[in-house]
Amino acid sequence: MYRTVSQMHDDLDFLIDKVRTPRFSQDQRDRTLNMAQDRIIQDRYDNIRKNTGYSFQSLQRVRDELRPIVVEHSITPDISQATFDLPDDYRHEVLLEVILNTTTVTSTPMSHDEKGIISQDPYDTPTNEEPRHMEKTGKTVKVFFEYGYFVGGTLYYLRNPKPISFDDSQDSELPGHLHDELLELASQIINGTVENINRYKIAEKEAKAS
Repeated sequence: MYRTVSQMHDDLDFLIDKVRTPRFSQDQRDRTLNMAQDRIIQDRYDNIRKNTGYSFQSLQRVRDELRPIVVEHSITPDISQATFDLPDDYRHEVLLEVILNTTTVTSTPMSHDEKGIISQDPYDTPTNEEPRHMEKTGKTVKVFFEYGYFVGGTLYYLRNPKPISFDDSQDSELPGHLHDELLELASQIINGTVENINRYKIAEKEAKAS
């Protein structure tokens, strides 16, 4: 069920202990909702990536779960360096298609450690049919392939959502079917914070009494 930020604040009050509610300001509620939103995005991304890797299947699943924050971005590469810059709002890669000469293929990401291993294994080097790419310093990505030129492509990625904000009337950008889960997780975070505060106060009181 879709909720505005105002409705989320009201529902969060309902889910947490009413006696404890006044301890939390609107800003604290916003921060808690944003923490919950961030965890849900990371959880969905990690689960999909673990099960499907970097593929069109993973792209479709991420779109189904997190459609409002999935971006299709056209790449304008530095052809001489075979690199391109990531967008400012980039969070996670979903899929990278590159145009090598005149052919569009899917590129697979690799780590700096994998690059070292690949450079020593002639049977596992990137080709034009199976290119690889790696994020370098900052937000620059280098594409590795066999011959020709990297002339363009499309990056599908998750962007960072706008922060939930009561004062700015900024609702969560997650789809409505995730809002119940977001609120439940936010209430767990707040109640956990309260329990930690209460445990600290009890321990402090016991220390003074001893």
